[in-house]
Amino acid sequence: MPSSERRINMKIPNAILTQTKGNALKVACKLYSLVNENRKSRNGYEICVKQSTLSKACGLSVSTVKRALSELAEKNIIVNRYRTTRENGHQSSYHYTMAFFNKFFYMRYDVFSFALTAQEFTLYAAMCKLRTNTINSFYQSLNDLSRILNAYKSDICRTCSRLIEKGLIVKQLKRTKLGDYTDNTYFVVVRLRGTIKKKKSSRCRHKFTYIISLKSNYVNSCRRKSMHICSASFIGGSG
Repeated sequence: MPSSERRINMKIPNAILTQTKGNALKVACKLYSLVNENRKSRNGYEICVKQSTLSKACGLSVSTVKRALSELAEKNIIVNRYRTTRENGHQSSYHYTMAFFNKFFYMRYDVFSFALTAQEFTLYAAMCKLRTNTINSFYQSLNDLSRILNAYKSDICRTCSRLIEKGLIVKQLKRTKLGDYTDNTYFVVVRLRGTIKKKKSSRCRHKFTYIISLKSNYVNSCRRKSMHICSASFIGGSG
């Protein structure tokens, strides 16, 4: 994946999608989105964040976030968590050590702003994991997704419809050579960082040359002389 896309997407381990789902998956993704490659220890990635911050970012209550964190700790996705005591006696924010993983997929950073439910977030994460980086689609059918996520196909269909309404995926109808409809193709909408092209400056017909000098009077005289020469050549023409 290009570095421009990596900067606006978060790197999520493949393993957490098979170990967690729902709110625990959402909290795990948010934690891994805060990972800094420069803050590593021998046990994992070091993160310091408030539970209230996770609650606000994920759109969950603090109690739900606490349950999700406990689940992640039981499954060793959170290797360690602790709090320190400040000089005034108050405890600091929680420090988390996130486990290392080798294989990853990418999700867009702003997915938390769509207020997805636990089912929507789980399905969207699965689609992001299954998609190919070239065309952003996947070959698995809804029946395959229902088996992967251990959910009813009817629930998958309804959740897909809500993701389409929110603009996170796009459905494309497919037809066979005989004209019959077959399995639909779903595309994951990705964000790419655009580039702004600078407008080329038009060439000036008459160029002014400024000579830098310590004496301001000399500079002013050069400016007047240059303007006089240019105006004269413009009025008189090229000869």
